[in-house]
Amino acid sequence: MEKKKQQSTERKLREKHLSDIVTLIHKVSEAKGWTSSLEAYDKKDFRFATVSVWRTTPSSGTEVSGTFEIICDDQIKINYHSTSFHNYGLADLYDAISHAFYKLKLPWVKPREKIVDRTKGALSEVERIFRRFHRIVRQLKHRHDERPPFLVTDEYDVQDLVHAILKGLYDDIRPEEYCPSAPS
Repeated sequence: MEKKKQQSTERKLREKHLSDIVTLIHKVSEAKGWTSSLEAYDKKDFRFATVSVWRTTPSSGTEVSGTFEIICDDQIKINYHSTSFHNYGLADLYDAISHAFYKLKLPWVKPREKIVDRTKGALSEVERIFRRFHRIVRQLKHRHDERPPFLVTDEYDVQDLVHAILKGLYDDIRPEEYCPSAPS
């Protein structure tokens, strides 16, 4: 009986935590000029939610959209993904949401230092990948059963390959943000 009561209390806490995070994303999005809507919400365990955001950029009239994936477990993880061709301002919105989240200083959120410590290990891992990148490219040329090779012929092939490798290792991999050159 006591165990069921404890599970019920934990479930209610997770529900509140997830609801707080979704509300925060909606409020920050609105404050930054984005429209948002809740696309998915884990009503069973209250561990996952997806919020869609979109806006039209004032300068060019370009439609920009993305999603924020929330994982609310022992730690809180918020990842974003662009769902449109352009992602102008999506990284800024993510930064504003992160800043607002950590500014709240919620007692149930683990300290940020633990995340920073993992980042140091991730940096050395990425450095190791780049030191051995030529080996990866060379291996892709020599495939099993005389299959056609995967060729890396230009900068875009390198970008795509690096993006794919990093996406397989880390959750927060963002596409390159294109910034148009100013006319001279």
